[in-house]
Amino acid sequence: MIEYGEIAHDHCLDMFDDSTLIFIHELGHYVCARLTQTPMMKFSLGFGKLLCSCSLQKTPAHLTTEPSYLLCFRGWNKKEFSRIVFAGGFLKRSFLKGLFFSMGSISWEIRLLPLGGFVDPDLSRDKPRLFRDSLVIIGGPMANFLFALGLLTICRMQNRDLDFVNAFVSSGESIWDMAVQTFQFILHPFDKSQTNQLMGPIGIFSIGKEYLSSGWNHIGIFVASLSCALGLMNALIIPPLDGGRLLFIWIRAFAPLQGKRLEHAVASIGTISLFFLMILVAIQDVSRLF
Repeated sequence: MIEYGEIAHDHCLDMFDDSTLIFIHELGHYVCARLTQTPMMKFSLGFGKLLCSCSLQKTPAHLTTEPSYLLCFRGWNKKEFSRIVFAGGFLKRSFLKGLFFSMGSISWEIRLLPLGGFVDPDLSRDKPRLFRDSLVIIGGPMANFLFALGLLTICRMQNRDLDFVNAFVSSGESIWDMAVQTFQFILHPFDKSQTNQLMGPIGIFSIGKEYLSSGWNHIGIFVASLSCALGLMNALIIPPLDGGRLLFIWIRAFAPLQGKRLEHAVASIGTISLFFLMILVAIQDVSRLF
């Protein structure tokens, strides 16, 4: 349980986390891809059937010579809509420039099942560029850690009347403790005291309801815990999670052919293992309710 002013040390390995935290995670990948000039095609929230997509591109010269952008929209019925938005006036021109800088020229999508999201940077498939590709992969978990650290620092400054430095240090120590406990779970996966702390979507939802009426500080601490848990989960060295992808980027850098074959085999095993872990955690969540 989350105590007053303390981050939860439960292992909230939630595969289907809150959409806001998933957006922050994918935004970390996106920002790092932009910083390293890694080509991208889309930024998607959710999986399954496409509900809508939107992209903003600079208008091709053959369409108009005036400062303008091409807004493209696609709905669930696959009908596409395009419109030229003219950048007339200083405010409108500045707004469109800022929007284009933020969105880039990729497609931003929302899909039917809110079960995660993905950014598809064009990472090198054969021999990776180590710094660029590693930074793009690390960006997702780091975004969750930084968000959790910032939110927890604010909550502790209000809860405990701490100054910024002490609240920041205390928050960092709590996140480190959570990482250590997650590492202990990996070393002792069949320890009953460890597995009893696992929580999935049902368990997190049942606990979250208790904090909706406990004040903004408690809600903030709970959200920070979830963000940290999402970052830790994705940092695990298990394909297809980010930690596993990072490992194989390094393997492919030194053994391209062997690394590619090994990645396909291990990724399949990892996906199946995560699927069974989801089922196990869901059963455990339900058993707690009765």
